Amino acid sequence: MKYIKILIIFLYLVCIVTKPVIATDTDILASQQEELNISEFMKETKKYTKDVLKDADINDMFNSALVGKIDNKTLLSKILNIFGKEVKEAITILRKYISNNCNT
Repeated sequence: MKYIKILIIFLYLVCIVTKPVIATDTDILASQQEELNISEFMKETKKYTKDVLKDADINDMFNSALVGKIDNKTLLSKILNIFGKEVKEAITILRKYISNNCNT
């Protein structure tokens, strides 16, 4: 019992004392992009998505994702527009089925 109390106090102190580390330094992000060859990946995605995502810029989406500012609504609407009406109907039916199961 004594060890459990010490462990709880230790975990509590660790949670209070530690600071979250966020990689916002542009030098770190740039070096990681070079190391992982992100620019080549972005060129390839532009080739394959230029017809499908005409009004979306992949580089802007990637840069906003790095900062943590992702526009989920716009991204989801573009994905759903790609898959079409059938997928939207299937998701609506699943949502109604799940909500009916939870309420009964």
